[in-house]
Amino acid sequence: ETDFKIALISAGIGSGLHQLLWQVPGASNTLLTCEFPYHEGAIKKELGSIPSKYISMDTALKYANLAYFKGLSINLSPSIIGVGVTGAAVSSRKRKGPDHALIVVKTSKQIIFTHITFDKDKLSRIEQSEICDLFALNLIFKIAGISPLTIPSYGINSFSCEIEKELTTNFINFSYLENLNYLNENGVDPNQHILFPVT
Repeated sequence: ETDFKIALISAGIGSGLHQLLWQVPGASNTLLTCEFPYHEGAIKKELGSIPSKYISMDTALKYANLAYFKGLSINLSPSIIGVGVTGAAVSSRKRKGPDHALIVVKTSKQIIFTHITFDKDKLSRIEQSEICDLFALNLIFKIAGISPLTIPSYGINSFSCEIEKELTTNFINFSYLENLNYLNENGVDPNQHILFPVT
């Protein structure tokens, strides 16, 4: 039982999170909306433009912000959780970049940024997505005060998590988030970052 309300947008990976949230009896008390824009046209329609990078912390943050405000438009609860997920899983085509997932979870008081990289040779496409689903679910659990699930480490090359606490505004600059390591425990510093409204 929780008072939190969840709105979710995921693209490229993390489609199973919708199912995990839905399959719990009484999910309609918690789950507000789930969306999975996949085609370029769907992503453009969702965000209003094509992102400079489909798979980046910037894009995951845009999804989380959009999910959060969609949640507020459905239910004016102070306990909305907006979840944004993007990533690259095992594909039939060759890619130079890593197989990885980027997850951002936003509430009225904090934003959590998570980056997971996978070993391309150890996990299938489905397994990568399932691990992404569990990490995202654990972030939701963390905010809701629920004990986390145990996630096997096999096939995970790296994992990082940064938390921006005590937000004083719903406006945030996306541009500095391309490199997750740039974030520190203090998160956004208004003396260093330009803040502007999310559209």
